[in-house]
Amino acid sequence: MTVSAPGELERRPVADSRPAGPRRLSVLILDDEAADRMRLVRLMRQAGLQIDVTEVAEVEGFGPALDAASYDLVFIDYWLGLENGLDALALLAAHDGQAMAAAIMLTGATDPEVIVEAMRSGCVDYIVKAHLDVGTLRACIATAFERRVMSAAMREGNDLRAAIRRLVERLARGRVPGLSEAPAGFTGPSGPSTLERPAARRLSAGLLQDLELLWHLRQEGGD
Repeated sequence: MTVSAPGELERRPVADSRPAGPRRLSVLILDDEAADRMRLVRLMRQAGLQIDVTEVAEVEGFGPALDAASYDLVFIDYWLGLENGLDALALLAAHDGQAMAAAIMLTGATDPEVIVEAMRSGCVDYIVKAHLDVGTLRACIATAFERRVMSAAMREGNDLRAAIRRLVERLARGRVPGLSEAPAGFTGPSGPSTLERPAARRLSAGLLQDLELLWHLRQEGGD
């Protein structure tokens, strides 16, 4: 795989042979190691995610990548040669078009100071590369979308906010509800939910899609 030169973006849709599930995710990876980027993409595929990936190898190319598209997930390697991922995190946090992007830090070692600084700088989670596998990645992405869902829920009415919070809490505890309990519009392994809830039908399309993705991540995690 050719590494993108500074200012140039490498984009590639990643095909998934599994049955269609949640919507496609737009993913940005900043890592100076091509092998690590390829491994991350492979694990996302194995986790059942449908993804469109943009890869950059240097902080210099990160800004143009942020300008080029809006992302759902942004993976940032902490060690980037003479630079570190905190510089990229600052760019992400300051970018008006990436308010919904969830940043996940990749680190080469369990360094508490690095982890604390990354979380303070806006990361929703972190992954130690030596511990990276499908289960860890799926759980990390689920955490990112839990936070995004709860943030979006704050803009909904009290009844919706409470219902969403209860569902997210159940999913986080590994208690995946049966399909009959899913919010209207979800697609589960047995087909579309037939549940008709006026409150659920008032959910915005974006929030419903995020909930559906979280649902699928927790379903897979419970297998």
